[in-house]
Amino acid sequence: ALDVPRIALAIPIVAPYGLAGEEVLTALTLSPQRVYGENVGQAASFFLTGQVPVALVSLSYALGPLADTPQTTVPADLHAPIRQAAVLLPASPAARAFWDYLFSPEAQAQLIAAGYESPAP
Repeated sequence: ALDVPRIALAIPIVAPYGLAGEEVLTALTLSPQRVYGENVGQAASFFLTGQVPVALVSLSYALGPLADTPQTTVPADLHAPIRQAAVLLPASPAARAFWDYLFSPEAQAQLIAAGYESPAP
């Protein structure tokens, strides 16, 4: 069982990963003191600088900046799905080119490697 006095996570009201972190703590009936970061990056920095012994962050942070730290993957059934979104407004050819790249097989492979799921068709 996780027995830590302090845990870092992003602010739930503004950060989807913070909300998921709160759901995980509730599901596991844990009640450590929360140290809220403005976002997942700040929550990770609280951990990296030793301000907290544990941080709940995105898989992309676990695979990236926190790759060399001890970690555990949280089962997805402990929180609601985290949905990301993208919107293309009437825009320039450069914006359209970026949009097309974002959904290309190459970009999708990079996103999956970084810990994100590919969007449903």
